[in-house]
Amino acid sequence: MYGLRLQQRDRYEFQSNDFGTLLHGILRGYGEWVRSAYGNDWCAALAEAPEKIEELLQELIPQVHSTVLMSRASYRHRIERIRCTAQQTIQHLTSWAAASSFHPYGFEISFGRRNDGVRLADFPLADGMTLSLRGQIDRLDVMDHHAYYLVLDYKTGATSLLLPEIRHGLKMQLLLYLFVVRSILDTEEAFPAGMLYAPVKNPVVPCDVRLDEAALRRKVMEGMKLTGMLLDDADIMKQLDQAADHICISFNKDNSLSKSSAKFVRSREEFQQLLAFLPQLIRATAEDILHGDIRVYPYRFQDRNACTYCDYHTICTFDPALRQGDVYHDIADNAQEAMEEIARIVEEVDRDGGSADIHSRPTARD
Repeated sequence: MYGLRLQQRDRYEFQSNDFGTLLHGILRGYGEWVRSAYGNDWCAALAEAPEKIEELLQELIPQVHSTVLMSRASYRHRIERIRCTAQQTIQHLTSWAAASSFHPYGFEISFGRRNDGVRLADFPLADGMTLSLRGQIDRLDVMDHHAYYLVLDYKTGATSLLLPEIRHGLKMQLLLYLFVVRSILDTEEAFPAGMLYAPVKNPVVPCDVRLDEAALRRKVMEGMKLTGMLLDDADIMKQLDQAADHICISFNKDNSLSKSSAKFVRSREEFQQLLAFLPQLIRATAEDILHGDIRVYPYRFQDRNACTYCDYHTICTFDPALRQGDVYHDIADNAQEAMEEIARIVEEVDRDGGSADIHSRPTARD
C-alpha cells in the first residue's frame, strides 16, 4: 500500500481524526498557558479554564478544513461536544496535578526533524544504511531535579499497553518516547517513572439510580484513569498520585500495591530491558521493509486484528475463510512469556553483538 502511495480521497467533512486534532491543540495550548501564566500551577488556573478553553477552541476551529464545523447545523453540535470533552479532561488533569509531585516539562515536543530542538541519532541498519525517526511527544512530566520522568500520550479512543503488544511491535510509540527523552533531559541519571495514555473523553456513566455529585464524580474518575506501565517503586508511584485516584493502580490499606495492579507495573530491570529491546525491534522492522517483506500477514490479538479498520481490504483481499494460504499472525496474550522473550533478545545482542531474530517468519501469502 505504501509503495502505491494509496490514500483516501480528502472529503469536506468533519472526521474522527479532526476531533482528536482539535482536542490535542486545546490541551497543548492550555498546558502552555498554565505554565507561562501560572508557573505550572494547574489548580490556580482552573477558575479561568472555561474562558481559556473557549478562546483556544475559537482559534483552532478555522484550521480544521477551513470552516467545515460551521458549515451545517448537524456539525455545530460537535463544537459543544469538543468543548465539554476538553473541560472534563482538563478538570481531571487538574485534579491529578493536585495529587502529584510531577509537573509538565513540555507539550508536543517534536524530535527528529531538521529544525527540531531534539536530535535523535540515526539507527544503523544492514548494508551501511541508516534509519531516521521523527515524531512528537504529547506531554513530558518530570519530578524536581529531573530524577524521574513520565511520558503521556493523549487518546480519544480505547487505550491499552500490554507487553505482548510491545514485544511484537504493535505498541512502540510510548516506549520510543521514553527512549527519546534521554536526549531531552540534561541529566543521564533520569529514569522512567512510567508511560501512560491519558484518556481525552467525557465519560457517559450508566446508572439505574440517581447519584449525588460526589458519587458521580467518582464514577467519572474511574472512566478517566491514566493507563499504561509504571515503575514498580511504591515511593515513586505515591509521588505520581498520592492516593492513586487518577492512575491505573491502587493500594491496599497497608499501602502495598493491590493484586489487580500487578499487570501495570514493571521492575527497574524490566524497564531497562524494554529500552534496550526497542532499537533491536526498530532495526528488525526497518530491515524487513528494505528487504521487500510485504507478505499479507495481519496480526490477531485478543478480540481484535489488523483488518478491523483497514481501508484497503478490497485491494489485498485477505480472507482466511477461502483457504488460499491466508493466515493471521496470532499473538499470545501472555505477558510473562513476552517479557522473557524480550529479555532473551536483549541478552543475545549483548552477548553476541549484531542483532537477534525478533520476527517470526511463518509461511504466508505474498
